[in-house]
Amino acid sequence: VIPYNATGDAAGASVWSFTTVADGYLAESFENAAFPPFGWANPGSWSRSGFETFVGFASARKSTSTTASLLCTPMVTITGSSTLKFYAKNTSSNTSQRIQVKHSTDGTTWTNIGDEISLASAGLWTPYSVDLSSLTGNNYYLAIASFYIGSSGSVYLDHVIGPMITPLAPNPVTLKSPANAAINQSITPSLSWTAAATGGLPTAYKIYLDETADPTALIATVAASPYTVSPALDYSTTYYWKVIATNNTGDAVASAIRSFTVEADPILTPPFIQEFGTFPPRNWTTYAGLLANPTSFTSVSFIWTTDGFANVGTTGAAAISIYGISPKDWLITPSINLGDGSKVYRLIFDLALTAKNSTGVAQMTGTDDKFAVVISTDNGVSWSSANTLMLWDNAGSASVYNAIATTGEEITIDLSAYSGIVKIGFYGESTITNAANDLFVDNVTVEEIPSNPVFAVSPESKVYGTINVGESSAQTFTISNTGLGTLGITEVTLNGTNADQFTLSDLNTYPVSLNYGESMTIDVSFEPIADGAKTASLDISDNLGQGIHNVALSGTGYTPPQGSVCSNPLTLTLPATNVTGNTANYGDYYSSTDISPSSPYLNGNDVVYQFILPNGGLLEGTITTTNSYIGAFILADCPNATTPPTPVIQKTSSGKILNYSNDIAAGTYFLIIASFPSPQSIAYTINLSLTEYPAASTWTGSTDNDWHTAGNWNNGVPGFTTDVIIPAGLTNYPTLSSAGTCNDLLIASTATGTASLLDGGFLTVNGDATIQRYINGGGYHNVSVPLAGGATAAAFMNSYLRKFNALGQAWVNITAPGVALNENEGYLIWYTGSNTTYEFTGDLISGNFTVATPAAASIFNAPNYIGGYNLVPNPYPSAIDWNAASGFTENNLFETIWIFNRGTGNYGAYVRAAGSGTNAVSNIIPVGQSFFVQANTAGVGSMTINQAARTHSSNDLLKDGNLTAELLKLKVNANNFSDELIVQFSEGSSMAFEGNRDAQKLRSPGDAPQLYSLTPEGTELSINTIPFSNETIIIPVGFELAANENAVFNFTNLESFDPNITIFLEDLLSGEMIDVREQQVYTFMHDEGNEALRFRLHFKSVVGVDEQQLSAYQVWSYDSKVYISIPALTGDKALIQLIDVQGKVVYEGEHHLSNPEIIN
Repeated sequence: VIPYNATGDAAGASVWSFTTVADGYLAESFENAAFPPFGWANPGSWSRSGFETFVGFASARKSTSTTASLLCTPMVTITGSSTLKFYAKNTSSNTSQRIQVKHSTDGTTWTNIGDEISLASAGLWTPYSVDLSSLTGNNYYLAIASFYIGSSGSVYLDHVIGPMITPLAPNPVTLKSPANAAINQSITPSLSWTAAATGGLPTAYKIYLDETADPTALIATVAASPYTVSPALDYSTTYYWKVIATNNTGDAVASAIRSFTVEADPILTPPFIQEFGTFPPRNWTTYAGLLANPTSFTSVSFIWTTDGFANVGTTGAAAISIYGISPKDWLITPSINLGDGSKVYRLIFDLALTAKNSTGVAQMTGTDDKFAVVISTDNGVSWSSANTLMLWDNAGSASVYNAIATTGEEITIDLSAYSGIVKIGFYGESTITNAANDLFVDNVTVEEIPSNPVFAVSPESKVYGTINVGESSAQTFTISNTGLGTLGITEVTLNGTNADQFTLSDLNTYPVSLNYGESMTIDVSFEPIADGAKTASLDISDNLGQGIHNVALSGTGYTPPQGSVCSNPLTLTLPATNVTGNTANYGDYYSSTDISPSSPYLNGNDVVYQFILPNGGLLEGTITTTNSYIGAFILADCPNATTPPTPVIQKTSSGKILNYSNDIAAGTYFLIIASFPSPQSIAYTINLSLTEYPAASTWTGSTDNDWHTAGNWNNGVPGFTTDVIIPAGLTNYPTLSSAGTCNDLLIASTATGTASLLDGGFLTVNGDATIQRYINGGGYHNVSVPLAGGATAAAFMNSYLRKFNALGQAWVNITAPGVALNENEGYLIWYTGSNTTYEFTGDLISGNFTVATPAAASIFNAPNYIGGYNLVPNPYPSAIDWNAASGFTENNLFETIWIFNRGTGNYGAYVRAAGSGTNAVSNIIPVGQSFFVQANTAGVGSMTINQAARTHSSNDLLKDGNLTAELLKLKVNANNFSDELIVQFSEGSSMAFEGNRDAQKLRSPGDAPQLYSLTPEGTELSINTIPFSNETIIIPVGFELAANENAVFNFTNLESFDPNITIFLEDLLSGEMIDVREQQVYTFMHDEGNEALRFRLHFKSVVGVDEQQLSAYQVWSYDSKVYISIPALTGDKALIQLIDVQGKVVYEGEHHLSNPEIIN
């Protein structure tokens, strides 16, 4: 190489030389990805590496051990000048790594050449040359072996140069696949083989294949294994094959000869039958995907599997478990050639349905479960529910899923409408976790439909087994025509030795004509009347002229020992004392699935007792065993697998004793004692007695409120079967703090009030709970439905009935008797008669109860909060206490309730914090009462009531509350109605409206007077709570009446104020000032056109009872008037001067003093 630039070339360039390897000589740098290189052998498990290289991109690597690991060259020819040259490298930090060159004539037995080579530690690539002249004149395989003496490491090898590769013919190859005598091979199988580790290097492989034992037909010459046969071979044919390796030197000896057999044509041509001993059968497929139009498969399925048909055995049938939410799975046939339509075919298969992992009857709760047979007319390219050949479901299909036979039935489906290449899919589906069942398919057959009528009966014989004398076992026989044309059934009879112990049930009228695919059924029951084997024949005559068809019938009659079965039970009389026995003396007639829910404690031997209870009561005592795993079942019906009854009382124990303290109603019962095997049988002792409950008992409350105290009842403490009456008008009412029971419950109501019950969630009512509600006629009432259970408007017959629409803030009439009434809403009724008692029947409401959601208030911070009302119920069979704050969870509600009082014609209000109410409304909300609440923000209000709110109160609808200190109640009577206003003083209150202290005026429709006070911002109140003050407080009072009438004000509760406090009523229309202490009744004439704010109340220095100070006079002003009160000078003549702050006299005049004197 001569470097140069613009000035000139460099001088004195060195000259080097190199020599290329001659053609056919050994030269390997491991650049080819295939390892070991072609013709090399690798018995020592070397590997190709790209991390350490001398030349190129790869080298050979070995992690050393104490045993020599060989990497072997092809056979080479040694001359006197032959050497083996290579580069090696040790990457380990030790000098323990060794290389030894070896030679062999057969590639198996090796001899060292020269001394071992010790590699430097973590050194560079080092060239090595091994003299081979001692082997002159021979052909050998060479090997480079690595190992260590001391510590392991890694050895790398690269750039191997050696003698000429010996020109040899290849050694025979070893055939790999298909295996010799393999079957069911593809028509284009893949043939593979392995070249010999010794001999010459093959450059090609000759493949011979034909139907002779020593094949001579050369079908291909290829460069490497494997080879896919082409063109395709014939189905169902056995072929022989061999491979001969070759190179330029010559051919190898042929490989061993193998054979294989090509599969049968996967397109099935009828007739054929498919069993499922091997699963899935060849060319059958399984997929998952919902049957729809169209169907899309989502994945391969593993839900279909093999099992014993109807769970008898473990193989032979196709099976799918249909339960849970997952199964939507297909089992699909290979392609089926139905021809050009010149022949007609049918599909026949066996079908069974059992309980999961059981031979028992399938569970019947799978309303969503289905099985379908579907055909694809384009050879499986597409599937659709529209191409369903037959569907079994529990939702109205002609074939009922739950009716699929437990032991199996033969299904025939006509395929005459189809031709060409098709596939048939068997589909199982479940979408809800309910019933757990197994479905089975077997003996799938496609065959040509016979051209003439063919008689078939299923089953072809019947063995009824052992049946108890006096009991019955039925079998349905199906007679079918499985060929074309018409089959005529002319007669069916029972004959034979014991025909009298078999009963034929036949509703057919003969002759019966059956076209292809049609069938008829008859039932034959075995009803033995004596012990022993019984036989008969079901004889069927037809029009085919082939004689009578005889269906053999057989069974065995057996009389079990008394106590073995329900039809022949032992008698048990209560009390039963030390009644002993052993189930070993009886059979095992009943099993776990004969009751619901199932129990393995019924799987042992059974003994059956029967006992009769004229009255219900408390069943007490024990059933014991000296063994273990005892079970006892008290039932009203006999166990059976078809309709398993639920035990009335079921007790089981892995120990030795069953304890009883159980309510039980009057009736006839079976007691079955059994065990959970093992043991199969147990000894037992029965000690049971019955304490009868009274048939009826009425609450008297003579002692206290305790439900469980006998002295509070006229006939003892109620039990499971006792009808209970709780009358109205009592002092004490029942409270439960522990479990109690009764049958029917009546909570009575009369004109004196309504009874009450604090059940606390402890009372179990086994019958009907009824709550009465006494109503006075001729007025509105806020009512509720105090029970859950689907009451309708018919409960309030002969009343006008309304509900309150919270969204529209308006009343809605209910006129149809069938309208459902919700227990979480209140209602308004007007009974047209003088009085009546309504009854509600349903379930007691106990625990937390959420009322209907009140609507949000629509206007805020205006003179009145408008809207947001809702009518909500007291849902309990007792009163509730609005003051019991822990009994209510409220959000966004004022603390006021409103209830309509038919006597006053007005709504009364009660405020929790204020503790006062108007128009007879108090904190106690009676049974069956509804009440208004109001939302207080833009958010929707809510309220939940709990047990803490409940209390006893017998009042009918409304109950007056107690009045508090510093509270004035003003009542007006006018036009035969009345209204009330409360003004009270409370520390911390304000003159403005406060939702937790004041009650807005809820106006009433009609002719009743309306009385209210007015806040400074203009809010109308029926309860007005204001602060104490040293000043005189003046409250505007509104009065409205849509009539010209005399009205009367009555002032009460004046005694709650200090006697020295003066309270005046000012009539702005007449100019009168009335001292309400002196005149507690004020009568005035009202004209409909009068100003509403006609009156004012004047409270002089109300500072609280404990802070009251005496004063000889008081002066105050309001609305341009000055009021002067000097009680001691009332009636005297006096000079009055008003002087402003500058000392100017602005008024002077002589007056004869009133109390108070008013200066305008």
